[in-house]
Amino acid sequence: MFRNHMIRLATIDDARVISELILPLATKFIAHEFSEEGQQNLLRSMQAEAIESLFRAGHRYHMAEDQGGVVGVIGVRDNSHVHHLFVAEGHQRCGLATDLWKVARDSCMEAGNPGRFTVFSSRYALA
Repeated sequence: MFRNHMIRLATIDDARVISELILPLATKFIAHEFSEEGQQNLLRSMQAEAIESLFRAGHRYHMAEDQGGVVGVIGVRDNSHVHHLFVAEGHQRCGLATDLWKVARDSCMEAGNPGRFTVFSSRYALA
């Protein structure tokens, strides 16, 4: 359905647009699972400055774009932990998260990951 996207490696210069995608999604789908303090910490960790810090710490992000801009993002820490995986609402349930995962997984495997990954997911996430 929405297979007109391109997935590319993100750079630190993409931190602001990544934040602009994930903050509203986290607010809508995840934040309610936390205490008020937890919500503040979660959303603070998704501000552009925090994403820039993650890039500097070695996190690798891939982002999916279409003609309208960024529609999905995956961030991985230490070539083994899926830190962020978000897809814009209009592009959910169309296989984009799977496509992002495959690109990130392959990138991690090329960097030496033996095939083990971890992730903490929200209740909204699919298997």
